Amino acid sequence: AGLCARWVANIGPRAHAAALLLTFLIAATLVVPADRATSRYADFYRVVDKSLLGAAAAIESDGSSGAVAVRKDRRGWPVGWWFEALLDRPVIVGSDPQWLAFPTEREHARLAEALFDGGLDAETFQHRAIASGVDYLVVAKWDWIGWERWVNAPGFPIEEIYDDDRILVLRVT
Repeated sequence: AGLCARWVANIGPRAHAAALLLTFLIAATLVVPADRATSRYADFYRVVDKSLLGAAAAIESDGSSGAVAVRKDRRGWPVGWWFEALLDRPVIVGSDPQWLAFPTEREHARLAEALFDGGLDAETFQHRAIASGVDYLVVAKWDWIGWERWVNAPGFPIEEIYDDDRILVLRVT
């Protein structure tokens, strides 16, 4: 853009008008794709809201220093990255593999998927959580309702510590 502006400044008045018109047409052509891209980014970054901040604060104030496993959201996005930024503890981030680049991230996503297996019995779940050092589980409450079975199962080793009807935080007991 800088080189183009310098070139436009050095040309005659007729060429100057043509260059400005061409610049305007290019900008107008890019408005629609740029608007779509901006909308997608806004949806991605809008994840951080009062609910997410409240969930992070509940974990920090609870007292345990164990890891946090965060389930991917309904779009497969690694929303646990926000918890990594907000918490001073290890976070195991669930995600669709398409969003991940590093082997450690992919391993964490597999581990999160294994922990959030709604079909696990209480003993297997507790063993997996202890083996991975996970003390807390975070889930977008209505993206994955497997938590209902856990909460309603007598003796299942979890306890609710935060529930604002959007995000649910469970402590492994």
